[in-house]
Amino acid sequence: MEIGQPFSAHKIFIGSFIPNALMKCKDLSANAKLAWARLSQYSGVKDVCWPKQVTLAEEIGISERYIQKVIQELEDKKFIKRIRPTGQDRLMHKSNRYHLLWHEVFEAKPRQEQIDCSVDEHMGVSDTEQ
Repeated sequence: MEIGQPFSAHKIFIGSFIPNALMKCKDLSANAKLAWARLSQYSGVKDVCWPKQVTLAEEIGISERYIQKVIQELEDKKFIKRIRPTGQDRLMHKSNRYHLLWHEVFEAKPRQEQIDCSVDEHMGVSDTEQ
């Protein structure tokens, strides 16, 4: 997989709909992470989806105007590629198409350390209780 290559997030990541690598990305707003997760879900096994902006806004709890800023953020930071309708599609008021893009944050290795809860006798105890 190459950086910038369209891909399907379906069954690639373990955990929530927001991959851990994306959750840890400090350069992306929380709403952008939610929007990315929703676009990923709409994409399913494909690398493209076409939900209406009003639908995305309603589903993640923000205004239609704000979802436009969030989509622009995802596009500016190369997490998605937006294809605007042209010609007949534009005249028919078709939705934008969104491609998920493979991003460098997904290249990071997952943390290898495992926490063994049975070893630490102070697990779940605050510093003041020890």
